[in-house]
Amino acid sequence: MAAADSLVSAGRADLALAFVLISGQTIAETEEQYQAAEALRLRGQLFEGDGDEAAAESCYRQSIDIAERQGAKLFSLKATTRFAMLCAARGRREEGVATLRPIFEWFNEGLDSRDLVCARAALERCN
Repeated sequence: MAAADSLVSAGRADLALAFVLISGQTIAETEEQYQAAEALRLRGQLFEGDGDEAAAESCYRQSIDIAERQGAKLFSLKATTRFAMLCAARGRREEGVATLRPIFEWFNEGLDSRDLVCARAALERCN
């Protein structure tokens, strides 16, 4: 999923989609759920890039739910950050903050890591 994440960041949605689809197929065939939250988050970003905000929101919510059930706090943070940014763009800033702040505040170290810096920026954008 790291390759797909890098491709999304580089604006190569076409190649990222191939990785995400293969990952989804592997998850379905093997029932290995470790990367399920990340695959859904990336799928949401691809939907968002295509302008399908409703599908993006659905993917982000599913990703957050899976990550929380797995106790995968970093995956939850990443999906919640994207969800909060989408909420802010749609004029639902309070919902974005209410969703992101608890997971962001759960972390007490590594505060200068890329994911936490992005989350902090999303919180500032929502306020």
